[in-house]
Amino acid sequence: SAPDERARPRRSAPSASVLLDNRSGCIPEPMTDDGLEALCRKAAPL
Repeated sequence: SAPDERARPRRSAPSASVLLDNRSGCIPEPMTDDGLEALCRKAAPL
């Protein structure tokens, strides 16, 4: 595994990106970055 993966926790407290997307109403509650990205792409693709 690359060291970057360990430096950036995937399943811990909500990350800044999760909180930001939550503020835009993209997701109902904090979740993993992977699930968040998938949901946001469906809700509002860039």
